[in-house]
Amino acid sequence: MAQSPEFPELKFVKPRSWKSGRARSGQPTIIVIHDTEGSEGRDAAENGAAYDARRTDGVSTHFFVDADSCVQCVLTKDTAHHAKSEGNIRGIGFELCGRASQTQAQWLDGGLDLRLAAKYVAKCCRKWNIPARKLTVAQLRAGEKGICAHDDVSKAWHQTDHTDPGRNFPWTQFLAMVQAELNPPEEDDMPTAKEIAQAVWNTDNIVPAPWPVRTDDNPYWAPGTSMHHGLGHAIEANRRIAELAVKVDGMVTIIATLADALKAGGSLDTAAVLAKLDGLAKQVAQLSAERDELNRKLAAAYGA
Repeated sequence: MAQSPEFPELKFVKPRSWKSGRARSGQPTIIVIHDTEGSEGRDAAENGAAYDARRTDGVSTHFFVDADSCVQCVLTKDTAHHAKSEGNIRGIGFELCGRASQTQAQWLDGGLDLRLAAKYVAKCCRKWNIPARKLTVAQLRAGEKGICAHDDVSKAWHQTDHTDPGRNFPWTQFLAMVQAELNPPEEDDMPTAKEIAQAVWNTDNIVPAPWPVRTDDNPYWAPGTSMHHGLGHAIEANRRIAELAVKVDGMVTIIATLADALKAGGSLDTAAVLAKLDGLAKQVAQLSAERDELNRKLAAAYGA
């Protein structure tokens, strides 16, 4: 399957019926949303495009969209035969794989990737300067630019009786998706913690040295090097404290379990259990002391 010369990431399947260029204005002014009156799901777009390549009734479209793919069939500068004369001259046709009888929930359930459709509707809006707004029938008839349903084209010029994509199509959500593609949120330009750390550690483009003092063998030492080492020690100390906390928690759990067993009585060797409890208590005390000493050193070193 060939790739689209207009959107190279898309597959391109040329239909039997289409026309080079556009009459009158020479460029599209509306985007017409259709449904295929076929099944949703994967491969539906590919199947629709393959059908248009062999059908003999003179029907075609610019794009098919299904659950996981978008297939282009006609370049947007050219005319596809999807909405009779007036709709064809003005419109870029999008066939969404689904049925007009679907509820709004069914349109939004993932059987069709509406976000993918919105992505390429937005690309067409941007390319041809078409505003991402839903046109009324009156606006459509007046020649205004925007997005509409096949049903709107039928009501505007009475050249077809199609009512797709149906009264439950989620226009509000779909147009919001198109707007989001056209106006993505601005990236947060605040530096991340990692970026700040890298900037600090590389103060004056100094290569961090393996020791924090100036010597004849280490001419690159500078304050940035000391900070690099200090931060490294702090990170290691905190890692060790976290390990100690896990061990202490585990031992406390074991102690609690043994204590419960003693209370319950039974055939336990009481002396052995008490000896085990005593050993665990001593280990907890040692680990806690090590944790406290690390915290004390961190506080002294960094003014915490």
